[in-house]
Amino acid sequence: MLICRVPLRISLFGGGTDFPSWYKKNNGATLCFAINKYCYTIIRKLSLIVQFKYRLRYFKNEIVFNINDIKHRSIKAVLKNYDKSRNNYEIVHSADLPALSGLGSSSAFTVSLIKCISEYNGVKLSKLELAKRAIHVEQNILKENVGSQDQILSRSGWFNLLNLIENKKLFGFDSDNTIFEFFLKANCDIFSNESTRSKYHDLFFHLIGILYLFKFLKQVKASDANM
Repeated sequence: MLICRVPLRISLFGGGTDFPSWYKKNNGATLCFAINKYCYTIIRKLSLIVQFKYRLRYFKNEIVFNINDIKHRSIKAVLKNYDKSRNNYEIVHSADLPALSGLGSSSAFTVSLIKCISEYNGVKLSKLELAKRAIHVEQNILKENVGSQDQILSRSGWFNLLNLIENKKLFGFDSDNTIFEFFLKANCDIFSNESTRSKYHDLFFHLIGILYLFKFLKQVKASDANM
């Protein structure tokens, strides 16, 4: 059994500039941070003696015999594109906050499911590769009207100033001619129990957040001066 915990997020500035229709023409930037509320995905392989292929539990329950009969669009897309094992699975999704809360829960689930499926298939993904796969599923396969910050922040965590720049490379991170600039550490965990954190964690988090807020506002001011 695998349990993947992915943080939800709050976006402070720049929401809307992370949509491909915008940043592929004008570039984009968002200031956002992960919070201590999470999306959880639990996945385990089912015995071959069960009489169904998949048992899915989210706000609905599904028991299906064929992958094409899955009603949850994200689960179907991830399994079809990234599960080469074709195991029988039970997949359970829950979150600390309700759906449609505006905190990136849908993308957090997509990221967590891809992480779990990749682990079961023996595929180790970098944080960039995981974000790219989630973006590909939501924007290209499902054709959903979503941006790119949710998937990236779900994988990177912490406080981020995210620059989306078309046709440029930075620090070797390149995704379909789009650059995602990451700051701070990753926070997408496969775990069996809660990990402890330093008593200085919250102080460090807020100090870094203030620094990047000033950096973002400086960029905005410079941009306005050039207009």
